[in-house]
Amino acid sequence: MLDIFRGNKDVSHDVFRDFVAYLEHLEAMTDRYRNVPPSEWGRCDSAYKGLFLALQRTLKTGAWKTVPNPNGGFIGFWWGSHKVDGGHLYLQLEEDSFVVKIAVNDRSRRSQLRELWWPRLDNNLDNFKKPKRLGHGKTMTLATFNGDYRVLGKDGLLDLNETTRRLENYTAKLSELISAQEKLGE
Repeated sequence: MLDIFRGNKDVSHDVFRDFVAYLEHLEAMTDRYRNVPPSEWGRCDSAYKGLFLALQRTLKTGAWKTVPNPNGGFIGFWWGSHKVDGGHLYLQLEEDSFVVKIAVNDRSRRSQLRELWWPRLDNNLDNFKKPKRLGHGKTMTLATFNGDYRVLGKDGLLDLNETTRRLENYTAKLSELISAQEKLGE
């Protein structure tokens, strides 16, 4: 859409030009993931929106939005959801954190499923650790990636291709784990 607006050089209306300038500003902010080192990205930074949009395109799945919480919220991206008995497991990026989550609607099963799935994840997903505290809500973090999921190039900038490969690898590992558990009837 921005390219169409940029092509209208003949339009001299101030509102139109201001609108195009605003869209260009938004584009520049979301494109920061390409030319600003992740170490310089701030909380709720538009660079995450740009990264998550790019991941959505390259992974061909996923959704993202700003997630409010008592600590001020974050921009999240989630994908790879798998139905399991009693809920579903999925992968989520919470800005600079990479986590495995479980969503359980039935309050009476939350503790059981959390205790069932943490050891399975621990034994099958390398570089993940138990979070500092396990939640008790409808959605709970079961495992947290130990380190930065973002792969950097020699220039310190995000390497989107390698980051995507890393995420695809963990997506496949989670799928394999869940398939193996289904074959065992668990």
